[in-house]
Amino acid sequence: MNKATIVCSALDICGEQINLKGEHYYELAVATKRKSGTEDLVTVIAKAEDVISSSEKLYITDTLNSRISDILESYIVAEKITKIDSDSVDINNIVITGTFCNPVYYKVTKTGKKVSSATLKYKVNERFAYVPIIFFGTTASYSKKYKKGDEVTVHGRLQSRDFFKDGKCHTTKELAVYNIEE
Repeated sequence: MNKATIVCSALDICGEQINLKGEHYYELAVATKRKSGTEDLVTVIAKAEDVISSSEKLYITDTLNSRISDILESYIVAEKITKIDSDSVDINNIVITGTFCNPVYYKVTKTGKKVSSATLKYKVNERFAYVPIIFFGTTASYSKKYKKGDEVTVHGRLQSRDFFKDGKCHTTKELAVYNIEE
């Protein structure tokens, strides 16, 4: 299972076309709001005929994918985008079945918060894609039992986070997992 469902606001349309399997796509920057009000930036690859104007509210369903540039970046390939009522509540729900690429790294922060992280490998269109995943609280405690090669289904939210490396600010996208199934 590999499914992404997002209700979001369009922010920007990158002008450069991407050619995937002979079809023309554009890269869109979209934002989903968490309950806390924090916005997560998500990259969506959409067919040229589905490209919309900025600030429209969108309903997108399809698959999560990944690419590696200077960091592992996750994005959604959208086969169909539907414009919806601008008052709709944002949704950011990702479900992926895959295998752990590495053992889960578990830690307790200085403030006592439980956090764990790993990378999940999953299949998309006969090739493998990768997504960094992060767990918090009791889910983090539960996740530390998993080892490299274990297969799971995770439910989560694609979130963005800034970090500094070699003096430069980078943005990474990771799956914040709230449920895990064996």
